Amino acid sequence: MKTVLHLVLVLCCSPTLFAQDNTPRYYTPAEILEDIQFLETSLNDIHPTFSQSMADASYAQQWDSVKRNIDKPLTKHDVFKLLQPLVTLDGHTTLRFDGKIQPKLDAPYFPFRVIINDDRLYVKDNLSSDTSIMTGTIIESINGIPSTDVINTLAQYIPHDSTFIFPSKISDVFHTFYRLVYGNFAEFSITLNEEGGRKTVRVPGVSGKAFRTKSRPQFEFDIINPATAYLSVGTFKNTEYFLSYVDSVFTVLQQKEIDYLILDKRSGGGFTTLADSLLSYLTDQPYQPYIRKSVKISETNRDYVKDNKSKGVIENGYLNISYIPENPIPRVNRFKGNTYILMGHGSYSAATYFVSIIKSNNIAALVGKNSAQPLVSNGDLNRVKLPNTQMWCYSSMSTYHFSGSENGNILVTPDYCYIPDIEELLSGRDGCLEYAKRLIQAENNKRR
Repeated sequence: MKTVLHLVLVLCCSPTLFAQDNTPRYYTPAEILEDIQFLETSLNDIHPTFSQSMADASYAQQWDSVKRNIDKPLTKHDVFKLLQPLVTLDGHTTLRFDGKIQPKLDAPYFPFRVIINDDRLYVKDNLSSDTSIMTGTIIESINGIPSTDVINTLAQYIPHDSTFIFPSKISDVFHTFYRLVYGNFAEFSITLNEEGGRKTVRVPGVSGKAFRTKSRPQFEFDIINPATAYLSVGTFKNTEYFLSYVDSVFTVLQQKEIDYLILDKRSGGGFTTLADSLLSYLTDQPYQPYIRKSVKISETNRDYVKDNKSKGVIENGYLNISYIPENPIPRVNRFKGNTYILMGHGSYSAATYFVSIIKSNNIAALVGKNSAQPLVSNGDLNRVKLPNTQMWCYSSMSTYHFSGSENGNILVTPDYCYIPDIEELLSGRDGCLEYAKRLIQAENNKRR
């Protein structure tokens, strides 16, 4: 069975992770240092590129600096804030915080959904009691801290790959990570830049319930017109339902003789086996799933290595596996029309796997923005629990070389690039989908 790739950002984002008891435990310097040493040793054993990171003097010095400054008791939240920036080596590696944030408040969240664009922080949805604050208002500072500084600080805590994090990833979890990093506030002093000028206001916080929205279904299917259909695919999960639903959609496409399919894959990780299943409805040509992967061998994954060692070669503490082209599953209802696949910064993990194969094998046209995950990056989850604070650390254990990386490509790039402007981001209009429709219309016109 192929590898399961998961995005673990949700593990430290859900408001339900935060307990409400108002009596936090303080850990002694000795306990904290024991946790730090355990964490460093564990990452060195498990994580595929941690040793390379530690070879960078500046990164090693960050660990040393944290250790040197442990001179008083700290809460679990304090320890998390010290260690999380050291742990976020990639988009799959993170600490899971499940402790208390002080002071205890019923409504501690920053009361806006936001958009980050060109290093500016915009109000997208005003959830506060101050209805005068409009969508599109620029937030210049929060509690006296410039918004650019807040954005740069939060970026250190959010799991991501490489030295750059896409602004949309920060925007999506801004309220949760603001609380994680800066703590609870009953109200916020914010400086706003509106058309009428600059002003500073105080707005109360909101509860986590204010951010709850109806979750998008795993699939959305629509016949746009007699020639064109739209299929949105969320996560590659819920195996039985996924297989049944996808097969039924492609049967409908065949029955209605649809010429064009817009397949929306701008989000969602999950099982690469399900990504392969979806690919089998789009191509009958063999493709190489990955170029190769290297699994760091440790005590925690000995069973995995034992089960897979026949597929590769063990060298220098790694199980190195190379891949050859494989034939997709034969499908009587394989789509034979033209496919346009929407992609973007949410095309991560198994979605990166999917679009990398699409790109390398010219299976369909890609429309949108670059994928967020590099073509050489880490995945496969392992975990350890710190002995004193009892926080879980989720760590990658493999380095993947996705299809296309052999050509020196860094990210999966679209064939047709579409970058929304700030007005579109604030309105929620789906310009990328409209762009794909225009591409199809232009192609249709050429055929006439």
